[in-house]
Amino acid sequence: MSVEISLEKAFLSTRYACIYMDPATMTIMDANLAAQGLFGMDRRSLVSRNISDLILNEKDSFRNEITATLFKKKGIILKLENATTGNVVELQARVVPFTSERNEGRLALVAPLRPMEEKETAKPNPAEVFASSLLEAIPDGAALIDTDGNIVTCNWKFQQMWRIPRLYLEKGNEGELSLHMARLVKEGERLAQNPEGLLAYFGEDRVDRVSMKDGRTLEFLCRKVAYGDQEKNWIIIFKDVSSTYEVETMLYTVLQELGAIMDASRMGVVMVKKGKITRASSKAEKMLGYGKKEMEGMNAQSLFPHEKGKDHLSTGSGETLPDGVFMSERLFARKDGAQFWATLTGRALDHKAPAAGAVWVIDDITEMKRADEKIRMSTTVFENINEGIIISDNKGLIQFVNPAFTKVTGYLPEDVIGKRPSILQSGRHDKDFYHEMWKKLVDNGGWQGEIWNRRKSGEIYAEWLSITAMKNTHGETTHYAGVFNDITYKKDNEELVHHLAFHDPLTHLPNRRMFLERMDVELAHAKRESAQLAIIFLDLDNFKQVNDILGHNAGDMVLQLAAKSIQSALRESDSVSRFGGDEFTVMVPKLRNAQDAGDVARKILDSFSSSEMVVGTDRVRVQASLGISIYPIDGLTGEDLINKADRAMYFAKKEKKGTFRFYDHKTML
Repeated sequence: MSVEISLEKAFLSTRYACIYMDPATMTIMDANLAAQGLFGMDRRSLVSRNISDLILNEKDSFRNEITATLFKKKGIILKLENATTGNVVELQARVVPFTSERNEGRLALVAPLRPMEEKETAKPNPAEVFASSLLEAIPDGAALIDTDGNIVTCNWKFQQMWRIPRLYLEKGNEGELSLHMARLVKEGERLAQNPEGLLAYFGEDRVDRVSMKDGRTLEFLCRKVAYGDQEKNWIIIFKDVSSTYEVETMLYTVLQELGAIMDASRMGVVMVKKGKITRASSKAEKMLGYGKKEMEGMNAQSLFPHEKGKDHLSTGSGETLPDGVFMSERLFARKDGAQFWATLTGRALDHKAPAAGAVWVIDDITEMKRADEKIRMSTTVFENINEGIIISDNKGLIQFVNPAFTKVTGYLPEDVIGKRPSILQSGRHDKDFYHEMWKKLVDNGGWQGEIWNRRKSGEIYAEWLSITAMKNTHGETTHYAGVFNDITYKKDNEELVHHLAFHDPLTHLPNRRMFLERMDVELAHAKRESAQLAIIFLDLDNFKQVNDILGHNAGDMVLQLAAKSIQSALRESDSVSRFGGDEFTVMVPKLRNAQDAGDVARKILDSFSSSEMVVGTDRVRVQASLGISIYPIDGLTGEDLINKADRAMYFAKKEKKGTFRFYDHKTML
């Protein structure tokens, strides 16, 4: 009966020396480990060789015997010489059909059954036969070691695991076997360090693992056993646990990485199952005030004392979303009872069965809550403060404005966000002004000052602006914040105060104070230019009678009319003031000669001759007397010139009202 077997399942796993060959040419196509040991040649040396070249049988009769054996199912006696040892071996073999999963057609498999026993060979020890049979029944690799460290017997699985040629199992080759096994393990393994004897490595009761150079991991069990009359023999059972070891290693690595991630995270991680905490990261323990592993076994509800009795906490799942994820803000309690807000994010291990457990990620948001509160308060301040606020990025593009900005400028946020503050420029300041502003802002981190800007309506207004550079933790400017007040009303008030301080409120002419300041400036200029300057002192005629007869209102009207008359007669470079009461002073700079001052005085008198006003039924004509002093002829100081012009006016009024006189030091002392 033909035996059809698979190469992958039988050829490499059988305990006997086997080769397979092309039945037409007798060329060897493959050989297992036992066959390599039998012939004393490695696989590379055997493959492609003709079988008839490797045996001592007569070639023609051997081919005929092969054919007869194949069809008559008889055994064949082979005689061969081991290429390594030179030993001649006779063995009984059998040829059977063989089917390869990777090749079509029949192949011949030479399957040596066992070496022919020499006549001198003693009968096998019954105990060893029993031990050998017992080892063959073990599905894993197994070997029996005697007290000398020699392998008494082993099963085929052991040979296959350790890639042992059968030659090494013969007596006298114990050292070669030890070296062979030591070469297969990784450096650093005890077996690699003790190749002189197997007993030195395996001779103790233990369970251990050994790592092979080819990546395999073998787990072995050593136990002391007795068979026959031997009391101190050892049985070693090996199991290839490479795949299991890889899974264990992977799981260990994953667990280590998971633990590292949990401990390195700024957030706490808690594993919850059936309402109990099964694991907590060191960050979670620290966050909640517990010691190492103190949280394990705790009821998850203890973290939420104000939520006791809620079913979703007993499962540890939270309000689970359809995909098994849950998220919420919760008030947690520390071990000491202190409470804090945290974001609880997690995922159920099986969202269809929440009680199976969940992973919680706890993020303490206390600081975020405080920051939110600060932002809320800041927003409230920004929205209600009277000062306008404008924030731009470090490129000068507007990012934020508050309601006060809109109130002052008229621009809505959408009008200006993304644009530059130059949209507000009034045109009153030149490029040098803005260049100096930005220079101080960059050098000092801030700038403040008065600036004129333009509202959306086109109206120009004054503001007091403070700009501050906002920097990050690296000292880099990220934003600029500008805070400003509309000071237009203040400027108007300042101008009014200034006007009142230097002007007469009735006639709106400059007053004595401003006139004296201007006169000092003009005198200094005249001195530098060696020029002449005239002071005209004017006093209204009969003004007291107007006040006494027609009243003070009429007197005020006369003063206002006089002011207009004087102004109408002056040049652009001349200055006039109400010096006090019904007295006026005029300054005439850059004279060519004294006659220029006389011409101005004459024009003033002419303007009075055409000035007339009606008060009730009375007609009032304004008239005045004038006195003139010349710098530097009549004096060098303003006070001296005014006094001498006043003296000249006195003489003009005394001689004939409605005229003028030059100061004459000979006649007017």
